[in-house]
Amino acid sequence: MGIALRGLYDRTPDVIEEGLRRYGKISGMEVQELRDIMEYMRTSGRMVVDGDAIEAGTGVGYGISGFAGESYAPSALRRAGEATVIEGKRLLDLGLAPFNAGERLSRGTAIYTAIMEWKARNPNVSILSDSARAWITRREQNLTFNMTTSSRPLAQSGVMKVPTQWLSHSFRAMEVMFVGRGFTKAERLRAASIMVPFYGLSGFGAGSAGGYLGEKLGINEDSALFTTL
Repeated sequence: MGIALRGLYDRTPDVIEEGLRRYGKISGMEVQELRDIMEYMRTSGRMVVDGDAIEAGTGVGYGISGFAGESYAPSALRRAGEATVIEGKRLLDLGLAPFNAGERLSRGTAIYTAIMEWKARNPNVSILSDSARAWITRREQNLTFNMTTSSRPLAQSGVMKVPTQWLSHSFRAMEVMFVGRGFTKAERLRAASIMVPFYGLSGFGAGSAGGYLGEKLGINEDSALFTTL
């Protein structure tokens, strides 16, 4: 659903209707049901991924040759500066395209999952109702590890924001597995069964633990077992 419906959001109404009809036939869902899901996605705002870079286009000197008789009048400098900012932002946006695509897919998958869970629990309540929106929003945030500024822990606030910015996912992953607010024990166990083998100890801020354990257990660094550690 996350991939199949993603391509419909920027289409014309007739293309959207045809897409929903085809997806409904494949998935066994009613077209009106899919319309409600798309309306939820559109009005939730969660599929909008954007940000500003303060550093975009710094320096009005870019694009101006001081040795070729270029005008350094204030108006010329202003125009050059504006053009640099626009071009810089365009390049930054282009560089963020893979991240934004992945983030949209992650959010979309979480929202669709939360919607289907709500519908299974409350088959007679519209997902566009206030109660449904509140529940789906909380569940979607949990499923995406609450990776928002409002959920930032104290360890990543103030002067610690910069040195800990790349540890956000590790912090949230550990919180899910060891605290697990909003998750059942079975869900926490399933998350751990994937994240621990996938990321290893390095993914949880314990990159040197493998070497320490290998040394204590007498495991040679060239062995396959050490690599596993």
